[in-house]
Amino acid sequence: MTRLAESAPSDATVRVAALDVAHSRRRSIAIVGPFDLPPVAVLDDRFRAMAAHGAITRLPLHPSTTSTRWSVAPEGRAAVLETAPLGPGEDPAVLAARVRTTHDQRGMQIITAGDYLAIDFSHGLGEVLMINSLVDSLLGNADPTDPEMWARYRHRLSPLLVAALRTFALDPRRALALAAARNDRPAVEPATGPPASPAPTTLAVGLPAETVARVRRYRDAQLPGVSLVSLFTHALWRALADAGVPMSTVVKLPFDARRYLPEGRDTLATFSAGLDFRIEPTKGPAALQEAMTAAARSGRPVANLLIGTLMTRRELLRGGGDEPAASPTGPVHLLHSSVGVLPRKGQWPFRDPAQARMLVASDPADLNSITVTSVTTMNNLWFTAEFHRSAIDPAKVRAALDSIAEGAATDSLAVI
Repeated sequence: MTRLAESAPSDATVRVAALDVAHSRRRSIAIVGPFDLPPVAVLDDRFRAMAAHGAITRLPLHPSTTSTRWSVAPEGRAAVLETAPLGPGEDPAVLAARVRTTHDQRGMQIITAGDYLAIDFSHGLGEVLMINSLVDSLLGNADPTDPEMWARYRHRLSPLLVAALRTFALDPRRALALAAARNDRPAVEPATGPPASPAPTTLAVGLPAETVARVRRYRDAQLPGVSLVSLFTHALWRALADAGVPMSTVVKLPFDARRYLPEGRDTLATFSAGLDFRIEPTKGPAALQEAMTAAARSGRPVANLLIGTLMTRRELLRGGGDEPAASPTGPVHLLHSSVGVLPRKGQWPFRDPAQARMLVASDPADLNSITVTSVTTMNNLWFTAEFHRSAIDPAKVRAALDSIAEGAATDSLAVI
């Protein structure tokens, strides 16, 4: 394993959003490849070139779970590590466990493993949009030294404030409608089983491009107006339940709140709101789609972020402690995060488009949760499940993921 020099600590600090503090309690791992990667020294130089543009790139920040004042390292805090390549036929998902052994809870850690990159990062820094920009820079898809690349992220007003003003001040009826609908939100079942301790586990399955095209054709013919997010959220929930996982009927879906920002404004910070919806097993994905559409139209994602901000500020004032190492088990809550198509622009230089993948393993909210992240790249669709094997049987999760892939590949599309 080769380690490059890290940036020296800095006394400089910047103030971040309260939501950044809240998100810094969770981490994600992005695994992407296969590529003919440049030397580690080149990757490290490109990382530092991006980080040199400052806190707007998120890379120089050192996340904290107790303060909105974060320290800054001018050249970033990550050190690119070169690790052993994967063995023949070895599943790239195993890199999640490998990268966990190399980080020390800094904001970000990057490793190479032959023709794959694995990036472990704090959600306090950002989400997939930040990783998209980073991979663009590392692979030479974009020039990280170009200041124009970062212009849209420079702003003086909080993105959340701007989104709130555009959503509710310009149309107060949205706020009234949200208040009226608040009592209709689904309640999450409490956990009552024996306690369990964390045991992170990562499993993944992919749908090749031709299978994804088949599902789209089916959707267009049988369920017009229903998104693939709704379709696969319903399919994932049903597959897990059929595999014997005791599923809660409440699912969480992250909504990207950037849609509420004016054109030309953006942020690389985490800007997604997790909204709860009730799965109606007998009604299918169309009912879920209807609820999702209503939530987006009402501005509920922005309201969710505003409430999260207030709750986090109150917790910081009270000096909230760390989460317990063990907690009761109970019904399993599914969070399905669909991040869309990556890269956002152009193409990454995958060695074999048929094998192209991006796996994103995101910490579940608690022991009773399973987070499934879906990503499309080179028209292949990959699902990555992250959960704790101390509370959820990995064999059941593997059976559920395999049933999604097998069912989508059949003429009947039974899993859908």
